Amino acid sequence: MERNRTYRIGLLVAPLLPAFVLSYGATGTYATFGSVIGYAFLFYIPCLLGTLLAALPLYYLLKRINLIRWWSASLCGFVGGAVIFVAPAGTRAFKLNTIRSDWEELLLFSFLGGATAFLLWVFWSRGAAQQNATTDRAERRRSG
Repeated sequence: MERNRTYRIGLLVAPLLPAFVLSYGATGTYATFGSVIGYAFLFYIPCLLGTLLAALPLYYLLKRINLIRWWSASLCGFVGGAVIFVAPAGTRAFKLNTIRSDWEELLLFSFLGGATAFLLWVFWSRGAAQQNATTDRAERRRSG
């Protein structure tokens, strides 16, 4: 129970990372603290939707095969970030060879996806640690 609640909090907090990075990039050299905060609010909802669409199916898949680790989460996030970058163009991006000209942006989205997934894993693992501590305390009360 504790693990799920902490993971849900992580699903709401983790999209802040790409939202702030993208907002800083959108404001460019004229970035002020207020403009970055303002753009982060604009970017939060799309980042949240992208995180939910990419993270939840992979989370349930990795949970089913018992492979939720920091490296698997980061790798899935890296691939998910690349897919989210390429998805709006669909297969047209491959036909037009536009990915070659956008390597920097593709890598940015990939690394943001990996970092966001790692942040989700941190929340998930903290929930697991709290759940284990609660279970241990309950067992000690029953036995002692």
